[in-house]
Amino acid sequence: MVLEILQRMKPSKNETIENGHHYFEMNGKEVYKKAIEALPLAIEKILSDNNLTTEDIDFIVPHQPSIRIRKEVASKVDIPFEKCSQI
Repeated sequence: MVLEILQRMKPSKNETIENGHHYFEMNGKEVYKKAIEALPLAIEKILSDNNLTTEDIDFIVPHQPSIRIRKEVASKVDIPFEKCSQI
């Protein structure tokens, strides 16, 4: 996904700025799919590596997730949604 984003990026210069092409684009559906796949795996690995369980989690604070991602991740790792915070 990162490679796809980088390939779509165009360097900022007068022409790209004037045409509004100096921003990268994100595919929301792909971001969602990757997030709900990667976050639970990362959480499970951290718990496993530290001999912990979901009962030991006070809060999960992922970086800027949508509410849908937070709900799905909480469900997949079997923790209450209230413990999946956003800052």
